[in-house]
Amino acid sequence: MGSSRLARHKAQLLGAVGAVNREPLSERVYQTLRGAILSGGVKLGDHLSETGVARQMEVSPTPVREALRRLAAEGLVVISSYKGAVVQEFADQQIIEIYQCREALKKALNRAIQAKHPLKLSETNSIFHNIIVSYARNSRVQSLLGLFNDVIMRDRNVIAYSAERPRADPR
Repeated sequence: MGSSRLARHKAQLLGAVGAVNREPLSERVYQTLRGAILSGGVKLGDHLSETGVARQMEVSPTPVREALRRLAAEGLVVISSYKGAVVQEFADQQIIEIYQCREALKKALNRAIQAKHPLKLSETNSIFHNIIVSYARNSRVQSLLGLFNDVIMRDRNVIAYSAERPRADPR
């Protein structure tokens, strides 16, 4: 093979190769499990065994263990020494309290934002929330709002249509 033909051949081979995903495996496992929990693909109260999840996702138990610890820190799963990880079930009162906390934080942040920058808050709800979180400039508030929104998203996606579900006062 001539040198120019060899160079073209190598270029074709390398052109077919995509970028290497440098995201840690534990991050991919975490994102997959988190998405499954929030979408309702994994049900409330379901047991998540490290070895079972690792086998299903075709990874070792270590990234699963790391992902489950992160999910536990966010309150999406509960880890006990005897049962392993279980998808967190929130009592109705806890859901109501989360909505109330989020509303209180939004009102306080909205007042602070309005004092600095009068905004037209007639935009969509998700844009409004993103604006508030971006102006918070407080990582704890941002983290709390993120966790509240995760529980609320799960509530809306999976169990909000239950006839027995008590409704939070929308005020």
